[in-house]
Amino acid sequence: MGRMSHADAIVEDEVSRLRAELASREREVVALRRVALAMNASLELDGLLETIVQVALELTGGRRAHVVWRDDQELDRLLQAPVRGGSWRMPEDAVRKVEAVRHTLATGEPAHDEERLLVCLPLVAPGQVLGALCVEGQMPGQDAVADLHVLAAHAAIALEQAVLFAALRRRSVELEATLRRYHEAEHASLTDPLTNLANKRHFRDQGKREAAVAKRYGRPLSLIIADIDHFKRVNDTYGHLRGDDVLKSVSATLSRTVRGADLLARWGGEEFVVLCPATGPDEALKLAERIRAAIEAMHGPVPGITISLGVATHAPDEELDATLDRADRALLRAKEAGRNQVQS
Repeated sequence: MGRMSHADAIVEDEVSRLRAELASREREVVALRRVALAMNASLELDGLLETIVQVALELTGGRRAHVVWRDDQELDRLLQAPVRGGSWRMPEDAVRKVEAVRHTLATGEPAHDEERLLVCLPLVAPGQVLGALCVEGQMPGQDAVADLHVLAAHAAIALEQAVLFAALRRRSVELEATLRRYHEAEHASLTDPLTNLANKRHFRDQGKREAAVAKRYGRPLSLIIADIDHFKRVNDTYGHLRGDDVLKSVSATLSRTVRGADLLARWGGEEFVVLCPATGPDEALKLAERIRAAIEAMHGPVPGITISLGVATHAPDEELDATLDRADRALLRAKEAGRNQVQS
């Protein structure tokens, strides 16, 4: 009986030991599972680095843990909010001075420093050493080291993906900024800076396209050229700054009066031009008259502003410049006939 009781006690002790070991391993597996889930759930570098450090401490009971990257400046460029003193970062002087860290980064092999109670495991992606995972404060046991190896393998893959994602996001932001600057430059090249209307270049490009469409589908196309009456007198009387205000006021009134499909442009000086797709001569004359009346009724920076207009409808086999020339001659007739009127 005594022998049986002794054997039972040995078995019970072994069971207790196994239970404790199992509980310890279960905590470690839970920690590894948590970091794996965190790594798969997010590609954000900031949170990933913190998670790796926290789990490394949970697995080892260490005092501090660090992710040492092959190029700290690269991480600083890619992090959402770079912090030189981040809790995951090993001080630069330690990276330079501690042989174990240098060895792991140089060779991709684990290293330890018993004097500093430091263990370093490589973060390795296929073909290259990305960095090192370092824990200090106490030398971990075999099981903890094995868990750290698993953690480092997961961390290397996740960090490589997160760095790539951050680099792509940064590149995307840079490309968006470049594209925005390009569009701004393109807009500036096609826009009159004072009135924010289309400029002559934009009008000519669009006019050629509309003329081709009109010819292909047999649609009418008309042009209106308008010129502010006695604009030199405005500049001489009120000054050029007030003259600019008149140009902007007239431009705003014209923009409100033309139709959505029309292209309004500043032709130069105090002259404006309107491209009117799918518009025949009668409808173009009516639009020109609405423009004339709107300017005459305008309450602008200078009283009594009026405008003269010439209208021409594009012929199918005619060059656009020829249509513009006919509209310009009609404008001249409106000026000679007393201004503030429409001629075709």
